[in-house]
Amino acid sequence: MFLTCGAASAAPRVVDLDGLRSRHVDIAAGVRLADAGAVIAATIERRGALRAAVVRLRHDGTVVERFGRGGVTLAGPRDATALAVTSDAPGRRIVVALRGPHGRLRLIGVDRRGRRRTGFGRHGARVLGPADPTALAADAARVAVAHGSSLALLDARSGETLAAASAQACLTPRTAQLTGDRLIVAGDAASCHPAIDVYDAATLAPAGAAPVDGARALALELPGEDTLCLAEQDGAQVRARRADPARLLSGDPFAGTPALGAADTLTSLAPDPRGGCNLLLARPGSGGGRVVQTERGGDVAMVTTLPQRFRPRVVFVCRRHVLAAGVRRSGGRRVGALAVVERHGHG
Repeated sequence: MFLTCGAASAAPRVVDLDGLRSRHVDIAAGVRLADAGAVIAATIERRGALRAAVVRLRHDGTVVERFGRGGVTLAGPRDATALAVTSDAPGRRIVVALRGPHGRLRLIGVDRRGRRRTGFGRHGARVLGPADPTALAADAARVAVAHGSSLALLDARSGETLAAASAQACLTPRTAQLTGDRLIVAGDAASCHPAIDVYDAATLAPAGAAPVDGARALALELPGEDTLCLAEQDGAQVRARRADPARLLSGDPFAGTPALGAADTLTSLAPDPRGGCNLLLARPGSGGGRVVQTERGGDVAMVTTLPQRFRPRVVFVCRRHVLAAGVRRSGGRRVGALAVVERHGHG
């Protein structure tokens, strides 16, 4: 139950992604593109082996059929699982992170048509050590990688390492964001605080940590926007707001932000071009959850309850809807699917 309630939206319609239909399907991550489309990374079973798969969507949630085969491309070797995905704003330089068959972190470069970018790393792949929890970020020229206690900055075209460093805290990374001259890494800080670390985006030198109280935090921005969408969860309370990334270190960015009572887990967030944030609160270990659309200052604008048999993983905003990507069962198999949520102010 939410302590601060907005309008309840109509039940979302759920649309299957037929290219992600198998005995095993798991959505790992997604990233919004400048055209309001998106790229999703998933793990599926193909011919008895797990494979990392990438799907490209248009702004209305339909699949780009010319991407790979029927909208899906397989990335990396057999027996690999997807961890994260990022892209430049136009979707020309996509990078997917996966756990390889020997437990190593592999980065695979993919172009806008779903083909491997052979100029990225060695034959389109980079190996960066153990496959710890990973967050990726990209701009037009660089890819930032936060994995376990390590950081790396790569050339987006060639995959060459530009900088490398150790993380400054015992943070399990969930999101990374390259914004101006800063790299912002947010995630879980169960045994240490805070949950948002800031680095110099050129050298990866530590710049400080945002003074937040929550044990989990997420931070993302839209290309061309001058504010971050921030969210934190501390126990059964969630707060979200837009914030100036240049002022993250000067004080609690959530000061004065209303707290939302939520028994579900903060799983994903997406900035809204109208100024607010969209939160995905998923029920751990089962299906269902909520999409919460907030105003810029954190007040709830709309709440949408997701179907019980739908397990949501990532949320993003297209032009007229909020899309939650997840998995549901269909005919004894699993299928990747989108819950299409009415966007506040567009109904």
